[in-house]
Amino acid sequence: MKYSSEQHSVNKRIDLVKLVEYISKDPDSEIDVQDAEELLRLIVEQHTMTTGEVMYWFEVSRQRLLGLKNQKYLNELKGGLYSRANVETMRWQQIKEERLRYELYPVFRIIDSCLIIDKRRFFDCQTMVKTESKETHYNPANHPYKKALEEMLSAAVETYKKNQKVVYLMQKGFDEVHDLDDLQRVEKEGVWFAGEHTRDEFLKMLMRTRETETGLEKAGNFQATINELSSM
Repeated sequence: MKYSSEQHSVNKRIDLVKLVEYISKDPDSEIDVQDAEELLRLIVEQHTMTTGEVMYWFEVSRQRLLGLKNQKYLNELKGGLYSRANVETMRWQQIKEERLRYELYPVFRIIDSCLIIDKRRFFDCQTMVKTESKETHYNPANHPYKKALEEMLSAAVETYKKNQKVVYLMQKGFDEVHDLDDLQRVEKEGVWFAGEHTRDEFLKMLMRTRETETGLEKAGNFQATINELSSM
């Protein structure tokens, strides 16, 4: 029995070196990897989320995250690593079943000379677009979350054109910041302030988004936004 179990385990092993060779010989492949380690890094980066990332984007405590695991909403792959698809499906279900008591709008707001983005709503809108775009009833011309993302991208471009700031806030902070005084206070106190994105940082975020397929790349002006920011 022991031998049989070990043999079964061996048969399930994935040979990354052979997989790299297969990819390199595929003329239609859009993946360019040099070795097994690089392929593994891409898989982990594009298809998993860490404990810290789940806590950061959803603004949940470690205790709440443990509760989601115990309730079987989240499946931990190994040592604080989760399937991105599993996390997104869980979040989509929470929103659709109205288990989250907050609205997904607005994603952004312009205050004086600054664009503030609610990072949690930003992530959730991407998740909703990615998940629902795979359903038969999806209408890209009239999808509210896709429209919200498109409006946010347009606002970001206009903000950078004016050499103004783009800032991420945690959801509670976003709801309480309505002018620059509020923003400066939040930033100084170090609460609800998730960080500022320069034009180059925002552009890098868009490029990473295209690689990981978050839903943002389905915005009608996604590539146009990349083009405009690249040309500034």
